[in-house]
Amino acid sequence: MLSQIATLEPRLKEILYRCLEEVRATKSALYIVPTADVEENTFELVTQYGFNDQIDKVIQLTDPRIERLMVRRLPYFHNSISADPMFSEILFAHGTDRILVAPVYARGRLIGIIDMRDKAGKKPFADPDVEKAKQITEGIIDVLRGEKLFHLAAIELIEATRPNEFTNVVGQMRGRGSAPAAGTPAPAARPVPVPATAAPATRSA
Repeated sequence: MLSQIATLEPRLKEILYRCLEEVRATKSALYIVPTADVEENTFELVTQYGFNDQIDKVIQLTDPRIERLMVRRLPYFHNSISADPMFSEILFAHGTDRILVAPVYARGRLIGIIDMRDKAGKKPFADPDVEKAKQITEGIIDVLRGEKLFHLAAIELIEATRPNEFTNVVGQMRGRGSAPAAGTPAPAARPVPVPATAAPATRSA
């Protein structure tokens, strides 16, 4: 695991607890790729709550949880151990029958997942839970961005006192004879002189 991520574990776990508070998932785990620069085929467990000691410490690209995200890059859920045979073994291993998986993306690259299980009250996961899961993954990204991991950088804020570059360019264009901006009266057109009409020639007898 990246040493920087290891030091971020308390902050990431605090965000992961939102899965309990907002989605009501009784178990949740965060997996992230172990390196920031090299394409990896594994995702390592960073933090979790609710799972027993048998939780997967590493998952591969061939894991159904990852394979499904390679096909559909959005959160998804299953509410039955028989809903998808590919997930039966994963669910059975921890005595769960409901799962919601949310991807964590950085600059278009899948760098992690959140694996949530068993909504409180034995309720099924639903579409509103997917929207909440997206917001939680954004919280994960914000922490990683703050540390500039996975080529993420904080968004530079523009100071209010900074000159408006667009306005400057418009002013320069006006000085070159460009069309005036909307609301600026156009200069009065100069009258175009009309040549006098010559008198018709007189025919001599």
